[in-house]
Amino acid sequence: MALAVAARSLILCLLIVLAVPASAEDLLVTVEPTGHEELDRALLGGLNLPALYAAGEMGEPGSDQWNAAVEIERERLSELVRTFGHLAGRVELTDEAGAAQGTPARASVVGLVPVPGPVFRIGAIQFAGLNGPGLDRLAAEINQQAGQSVGAVAGELQVSSITGRILRTVRSGSYPHARLADWTLTPDPESRTASLRLTIDTGPMLRLGPIIIRGTDPTRLESLKALAPFSSGDPYDPAIIEAYRSALGEAPDLRRARVEIDDRLDAGLARVIVSVVEQPDPARLAYLKVPGTAALGLVLAALASRQIIIAAAPRHQASVLQGFDITVLVLLIYAMALVLKRLIALAFSV
Repeated sequence: MALAVAARSLILCLLIVLAVPASAEDLLVTVEPTGHEELDRALLGGLNLPALYAAGEMGEPGSDQWNAAVEIERERLSELVRTFGHLAGRVELTDEAGAAQGTPARASVVGLVPVPGPVFRIGAIQFAGLNGPGLDRLAAEINQQAGQSVGAVAGELQVSSITGRILRTVRSGSYPHARLADWTLTPDPESRTASLRLTIDTGPMLRLGPIIIRGTDPTRLESLKALAPFSSGDPYDPAIIEAYRSALGEAPDLRRARVEIDDRLDAGLARVIVSVVEQPDPARLAYLKVPGTAALGLVLAALASRQIIIAAAPRHQASVLQGFDITVLVLLIYAMALVLKRLIALAFSV
């Protein structure tokens, strides 16, 4: 195990040194491994070597500009360490001999030594901003989710996961535009726990407004609206919208239905947009099919008769052939029009 850690340390330092541009031979950057593989990978990937190299090009090593660039990089990596739950973690600078101090003895050598410290875990979760109408009925669910997160590592990834679950619950309670306004972690070094405070901006409470139905005959609008399990002015609830979508899907004369919420408010209410596709009317399709088939049959019969006349009639009966040509053209146009109408009817019934 010790051999593996030593090997990783050697590889890490080698990669960092090799990452420096060849023209910056006087710049040496090293990062001492922590023994935590995931944290070491994050520090290696987060090291901004181009910024350090650019600072060395713009200012002499040891100048205020150079030292400021190194300090910015040190603070940035220290913050990266804390995102892994090491809330007291930091990154120190060392000289070439490895003695920790505020500034490297040789300004062209940047030795970064992460000092992670203990891992803090979430001890309590507090909320601010969850005082809107109707949110009291979600209090039990929110508290349960918060309780399940107690004991998790107090890292940024875990905080993001906790926040995502809380926001999904709040958005399902008539606040679809809820967002995280701020969050803070207050560590307690003695217990190695941290208190998490989430400030939620719920935004305005969304209420359902008029139902707009598209894709059906105007005479059916009221019957489809009557399937809605809500009234205008009721609070938005994704479960209610899903219930309305299911009710529309069970209608025997509808092939499919889509229900969406329009964020553009109408008198303070969100419009409910319903798009439906009706089942094809068999009687209408049969009506379109029979005349079209008959017209195509007449076209074929006329073409066959014309060929017979060409073979049997003398040339002076060209006027008869011209009449057949006109008849065939009219029948063909009629048949194509019926076929086009059928295709349109089928397209809108899919």
